Order: sequence, then structure tokens, then C-alpha cells
Amino acid sequence: MSETPTSPLLGKQDEVQDAVDSILENLPTELEQAVDLPSKSKFYVLKDPSEGVRVRPMTFSDEKAIVQANNQDAINVLLSRCVDNVDVNQLLQFDKLYLLMKIREVSFGGDYTVDMVCNNCSLKNSVTFDIKSFKNTQIPDDLEDPREVFLEAIGKPAKVRFPRVQDEPYIMDASKIMDNLWRFVMEIDGKTNKAVIGKVIQKLPSKDVHILMNEIFGTEYGIQTKGQFKCDGCGTVQMTELP
Repeated sequence: MSETPTSPLLGKQDEVQDAVDSILENLPTELEQAVDLPSKSKFYVLKDPSEGVRVRPMTFSDEKAIVQANNQDAINVLLSRCVDNVDVNQLLQFDKLYLLMKIREVSFGGDYTVDMVCNNCSLKNSVTFDIKSFKNTQIPDDLEDPREVFLEAIGKPAKVRFPRVQDEPYIMDASKIMDNLWRFVMEIDGKTNKAVIGKVIQKLPSKDVHILMNEIFGTEYGIQTKGQFKCDGCGTVQMTELP
């Protein structure tokens, strides 16, 4: 009985795969790592509740996908590829920033070198920050979403919620935020009608508007991306926001 001949093409494919496997023999097998989000994942329905949110390093395929993102948000494309066990569209904004920094850290290391222009002498400085040194403020255990705030100027309670990634079209700039603030206010003085809430917001004193915005955007939570550097030219020490 004659043997079935082996396809020459199949043999070539095997040789190619063997070569690829040999080159990548030192590739780490455990690429994903669990992360402790600023929100503690409290407000998410995880795909696997027994495990936390995980991130992995970027690959060439990820960078290619970002370049080819077209009309999609490149950062959200990256997150959707490198973050596992959570729906990226549901991420809170401070969790999103934290995950972005973690992906950069696990992909390229903790050192983050950027150009900073001195506010005093305008010299461009090459400054290296350590991502691991940035403070990460987590939410308190009793924080809820939505949660109640008190509008001091009008003396009324309100309930607000955090924006999610899916809300980003409404918070792209200051004008968008002001036009869409009503979307993140769930009630004022027990009234939940959005038409009522929208009209009330338009008449609120600035003090109460800022109370709403500070609570909605949770600026005190998450990774603090401000760093200090000393100018190489004039020696001025200054704080700056990481670009």
C-alpha cells in the first residue's frame, strides 16, 4: 500500500513555523497582568467576575491597528485590544487614563521621556518621569455612582454620575461639556425630568455649576499625571502636566 505524499507547501509552512517558534522562544508566556483600578472595578460588570481587569503590552499588530483606526478614537482602539475582562465603553475616565499609562509602562518600561518647555526661559528640556512614581488615588469604599451632592447656592440636593468612555462625544471640549452637563445630572431636588434639569442648570449660579462639574468628573481620583522638573537652563523648578 503506497503512502500518501506530503504536500511540499505544507512542508514549507512547517519550516516557517518552526523558524518563527525558534526566534520567539524567549518571548514571555505570561504577558497579561492584573491591575488595581482607581475605581476598584466597583461599577463594572466584569466578563469574568472571579478575575480583575488585565492589561498586556502593545504589539506591532496593535500599533498597525491604531494607524488604521480611521475615524475611530485611536486610544480607545488600543484599550480595546490591550485591556481584557471589561467593556472599554463602560470605563470611567480616570480608569481609562490609568489603564493607558499602565499599557505604556508594561510595553516600554516605567521611564517616560518627554520635552518640556520652561515657563521662565522657554528652553526645551528633555525630562524623564517614572510612571510608577505617579500617585494613584482610589475611590473610597463607600462611594456610589450615581451619588448625591449638595448645591450650596440654591440649597438643594442633586445626584450625578461619572462619564464613561461611551459619553466622550459629549465631553470633548469645554463647550460640549457645558451643553451636555444635564446628561450626567440624574436628579435635582428629587426631579428626574431631563428637560427640567436642563433648564435648572442654565440658571444655576457658577458656584453650583462648579460643584456639579467637580463631582461629575472626579478630578481627585485616578493617576495624578503632574510632574516636577528643574530647567537645565535657568534652574527654575516647576510643576507641569504630563503631555
